[in-house]
This record gives sequence, C-alpha cells and structure tokens, in this order.
Amino acid sequence: MHLDEWPKADSKKINKKLVASMAAARNFAALGLAKRAEAGIKVRQPLASMTINIKTWRGGSMPFLPKR
Repeated sequence: MHLDEWPKADSKKINKKLVASMAAARNFAALGLAKRAEAGIKVRQPLASMTINIKTWRGGSMPFLPKR
C-alpha cells in the first residue's frame, strides 16, 4: 500500500501532440472493438488487418499524421 501523494504533473512538460495521438489510438481501438462485437468476432482472434479511412473519420484531429 502506498501512502505517498501522487506527484504533481508539470504542465510545461506535457507533450500535447502525444496526448492527442494516444486519444486517437484509444478511439481507434474502441471503434475496432465495436466492429468486432457487431460481427461477432471475439477479441482473442487476431485481425488480419484494420483500415481506417482518414478522410471520412470524424473523431477529431490527428496531429501525429504527416502534413501533406
């Protein structure tokens, strides 16, 4: 059991691009799980591939993608 307080985060050191990228990755994982449930595919079965159409995705910005 830990009795210490959690350390305070230094907001200057937070990588906003990384935080946004991780939010997008979590969103993609949630979408993938929803599609698996729809199709009746169990999570233990690996997918051969997963394609996300960036042009039609409405989940927000993706700063981790290279600019064109």
